[in-house]
Amino acid sequence: MFDQLLSDIITAIVTIMIALRPLNELKQLEKEQEQIAGKIEKQH
Repeated sequence: MFDQLLSDIITAIVTIMIALRPLNELKQLEKEQEQIAGKIEKQH
């Protein structure tokens, strides 16, 4: 009984983490783009 509940919770957490991964990658890409844009502006 408890094992099944624990298994369901772990499955839910993993599913959420996989679902959120693209969002985290997008935020990371935006930060990198801002840093690159900042470097380009400083050079000019």
